[in-house]
This record gives sequence, C-alpha cells and structure tokens, in this order.
Amino acid sequence: MTVQQLRRVVVPVANETDARQTYESIRQHVAPDVLIHVVHVIEKAGGAPDKAPLGARQRQAETVFEQALETLEPIGYKVETELRYGRDIIDEIRTVVDEHDGAVIAFVPRESSRLHRVLTGDKTRRLATVGDVPVLVLPEDTS
Repeated sequence: MTVQQLRRVVVPVANETDARQTYESIRQHVAPDVLIHVVHVIEKAGGAPDKAPLGARQRQAETVFEQALETLEPIGYKVETELRYGRDIIDEIRTVVDEHDGAVIAFVPRESSRLHRVLTGDKTRRLATVGDVPVLVLPEDTS
C-alpha cells in the first residue's frame, strides 16, 4: 500500500537506528512526491539533569538529518529537517505539525518493555491518540 496525496509528512526520529528503520519504511510505503519533514526533539529535563550532554544530543540530531538527506532525497523525496527542544516530546511534535501544516505524522514505533512504558509513559499511544492529525504507523522494514 502506498500513501498518496499528502502535502507534508512529519516524521519524528529519536536516534540513528530509529531513523534508519523509519526512512526505509517510508521508501516502501510513502510515495516520493511528498515533503518529508524530519523532526528530532531534544528532551529538556526542566530542572533535572539532562539524559546526555547537549553537544552529543545535537550531533545525534545532525546524524539523523544527514541520514534522511542521503536516503530519501536521491530517490525523489523533498526533505526538510527541524531540531526542537522541549520538556514533552509529543507536544513538540504536535507543535511542528501545527506550525507547518502537516498532513500526517508517520513513524515506526520503537520497541520498549512494559516497565519502560509505565515509567516514561507510552509515547506511541499518546502520539497516535492525541490531536486531530492522522497518524501513519509504519511497519519496521523486515527485508
């Protein structure tokens, strides 16, 4: 199945592995005549210590953006990238959708343990159920 007639697809990515899986799934399931708006959110702890040094997290964002350009642009996708900072990743993604008139949010869900979901909240569920923009949950590339 190919998704067609989308203006802008907002694609949140968390890290290099997530980005690689997501971009491969996009190549298989999203027509290349859309704009892919890749967003990486650096979660700020709001007073608590951050999870990793800011410089390392910014370099990670640069890497996932380079992956998008190298993987998707050569086969016809238009790609935009955006780095965001915020205390709530899902709120930041929703803000990107609103600010850029996103037609859909597309992502490959990352596996996590039940304990991880309980402690950190189920981001996949929140992303798919909060808001009025359609969400395309892409399958992980199995080839």
